[in-house]
Amino acid sequence: MKLNTEKVQQFTLTLILVIGVLGALWYFLVHGLIVRREMDEKEKENLGTKLATQQKAIQTEISNRTTAQVYKEFIASCEKQIPRENIETWLVREISQVATRHGLQIANTVMQPPREGSNLKFRNQPYRLEGFVFDLEGEYNQIGLFLEDLENSMPLAELDEIEFAAGTSSARHIHKANLRLTMLAR
Repeated sequence: MKLNTEKVQQFTLTLILVIGVLGALWYFLVHGLIVRREMDEKEKENLGTKLATQQKAIQTEISNRTTAQVYKEFIASCEKQIPRENIETWLVREISQVATRHGLQIANTVMQPPREGSNLKFRNQPYRLEGFVFDLEGEYNQIGLFLEDLENSMPLAELDEIEFAAGTSSARHIHKANLRLTMLAR
């Protein structure tokens, strides 16, 4: 069986047409789906990045709120430690109690301006810094223990200066210390 030329041409044209239609279908449908899938993957990746960024921002906000709450509680506990009465009376009483625990005597208590450089400004806050100077007499190790106890019992006070003087020849083991504190007050 021999095909005539016209039938071969028809067959060839039909084949080309079918291949063209299949190619067009592939290009518009399959290729379009592939391109769309690639775009969806990129969008999914971008959304994943945005989601991770938002989750991190939420965690940071939660952490910040927790930290802010801790600071608020710390400030509240510090405010409870700020004396509401006359600062000099309070300081003399508190320092005397610590000194007595260590067998020491305080003398020459004087309120003075805070040392140079301690002049912090508390904007919109009812706080100020007060300076306090006093003398202390006792054995060297007693004074050291007193300072440690004072630092632990009065966290809002800072020891700015300390000067030691050795005892006289008859009482060489007794030393005199001059201390200067700065204290947060209302």
